[in-house]
Amino acid sequence: MDKHTADRRAFLAALAVSGAAAASPLSAFTQAVDRAPKASAPSALRITEVKCGYVRGSLFVKIHTNQGIWGCGEGVDAIGGTYHLVQSIGRRLSGQSPLNVHRLFEQLRKGAVFGGGQAGMFVAVLSAVETALWDLAGKALGMPVYQLLGGKFRDRIRVYLDTALYQSKLPTPEQFAAAALQAAADGYTAIKFDLDQATDPNKYDTFNWTASPGEVQRMVDQLTAAREAVGPKVDICGDMHARYDYPTAQRVAERLEPLNLMWLEEPVPAENIDALKRVADETRTPICAGENVYLAHGFRPMLEAGAVDIIMPDLQKAGGLGEGQRIANLADLHYVPFAPHMVASGGAELHDSRVADLLRHQPALQGDRDVQRPAGGEGLHHALRGARHRRRDQRGGHAQARPARGPVLRLTQPEQAVGVDAIGGLATQQRLDGEHGEQVGGGQPLSPPRPASSVDCVLQ
Repeated sequence: MDKHTADRRAFLAALAVSGAAAASPLSAFTQAVDRAPKASAPSALRITEVKCGYVRGSLFVKIHTNQGIWGCGEGVDAIGGTYHLVQSIGRRLSGQSPLNVHRLFEQLRKGAVFGGGQAGMFVAVLSAVETALWDLAGKALGMPVYQLLGGKFRDRIRVYLDTALYQSKLPTPEQFAAAALQAAADGYTAIKFDLDQATDPNKYDTFNWTASPGEVQRMVDQLTAAREAVGPKVDICGDMHARYDYPTAQRVAERLEPLNLMWLEEPVPAENIDALKRVADETRTPICAGENVYLAHGFRPMLEAGAVDIIMPDLQKAGGLGEGQRIANLADLHYVPFAPHMVASGGAELHDSRVADLLRHQPALQGDRDVQRPAGGEGLHHALRGARHRRRDQRGGHAQARPARGPVLRLTQPEQAVGVDAIGGLATQQRLDGEHGEQVGGGQPLSPPRPASSVDCVLQ
């Protein structure tokens, strides 16, 4: 075939394609999608193995596929002794497409109707698995997970600081004031303090849920000092950790009304919705709860009763990212704001930010002073590379999180770490997937914080 004939045929072929595209815009779109570079061949992607490991109180789950793409998720609190549960789930997922996240979630949850699939340990593990599936889907399709879940409302997410004063034996009002001033100087416009103190000498005894007058006065003095230090334009929250009875909760909420709190968190255990509602009905202080509630099913009666002003599901145990979105949408129907609780690693905080991107009413996402950051305060979780970061917004002065533009976790190589630093100041060389998934190695204090290339936790 001569060159002239070949050029003519190529021209006619191109003309035919362009003509078909003009006649059918959908066909043109389909062709564009087919031609777009992808990280995988999605239709042939299959789960091959699910592995796990335990680091500093968190369960990390890693889902492998036949195309070398993997996803990582994290579960917290109700995860002790769950190695064999993860392995059982892995066997059920093997050979299936990880892109059908909702289908796999329902398959696992409904399959455990007699195996604890309503709350607790099973749902905490399911949360890690579900998050890993979204992480994997984002990587496979080359899209951020917030896009897969429907798109974002905002480019920045407000972050409130959970101070580390709970590490002190009995912090004084002066320490509360100093911590509040430091947080405000770092750019935070919302701060949370723990009010329950096991070592308070004013306590009646270890088991008594009724606070003494001295204990109540101590709480009031601490938060008053913080409010006076930062003034009225910084939001302040108090956390009672569900360790008190109704009379105490009612008294504390009333005494704190002049401080104009952003919320009072779990003044009574959340499982008694009637008691929680009584507290909420009798005070002007907003009541927040939900870190120990599981699935949207658990939040429905709380919201329908009007027992809370703000909900705070912990997405690392409430069901994961998709379930977090369902909980948020349910709360939205009751005009109740959604402020995710977070006590896990930097990777989990990345995951939480995906859901916060999706919401109209999202007052703040929890951060923690115990998280290690690079010198100078710039960046979040330096063990996470190419992900979002928290910084001071020079225009508005708010401590905020910038959502990542890529997949949930831009951790594309096994040696890039899920930051154990982010869990709380100890660098631990861990290999997850050791015998029975247990951690191997010890921890040493981080001083000073190490550069972003450091390896803290290897998932292979």
